[in-house]
Amino acid sequence: MRLAAFYAAGVVVLLLLIGTLLDGPPPLSVLAYVGVPFGIFFLLAFLLLAAARRAGFAALWILLLALWVWLIRQSDLTVDAPRVFLAWSALAIPLFGIGALGTFGAQADAPTLTRMPRPLLILIVWAALAALAMYATGGTMALPFYVDPDQLVYKLGRFVWPPAPFAFSAIELARVWRATSPVTSAAPAA
Repeated sequence: MRLAAFYAAGVVVLLLLIGTLLDGPPPLSVLAYVGVPFGIFFLLAFLLLAAARRAGFAALWILLLALWVWLIRQSDLTVDAPRVFLAWSALAIPLFGIGALGTFGAQADAPTLTRMPRPLLILIVWAALAALAMYATGGTMALPFYVDPDQLVYKLGRFVWPPAPFAFSAIELARVWRATSPVTSAAPAA
């Protein structure tokens, strides 16, 4: 249950950070609709995680993906995509962190062309998408060049933020599944 507490603390910190940067906590209003039903499923998934690491992580990522599908079906992607992406990210990044730290060193986590670990590359891409989402929703950050936030959302909203959670979830499911496989986990360190 320590992982569940760590996860909950990470979600709260991220929601507060996003709310502070956006001059108010819009992600809370987006997540209010799904709090209790998904909260029950997340509790069950964390109980499963305590018993079976692979199945627990798979269940949590699948739940996050189901939440994403539900959120994008409930919103207008030409307007709400960045805000909904930030709300989903506040739930997904702590799980990503738990998985990255829990499986660190369990496998070769670096692409062959670079020495940077894959989780760090994913986090950089995720941070860039989150920064664009904050800019598009009127956050207190600035880009090095001027882009009208409304045009950014209108032109990129459907093509940038909606597919990203599918990619992040698929990559993390595959990475955690490989890193926690009995063959990889039992292999001696090279």
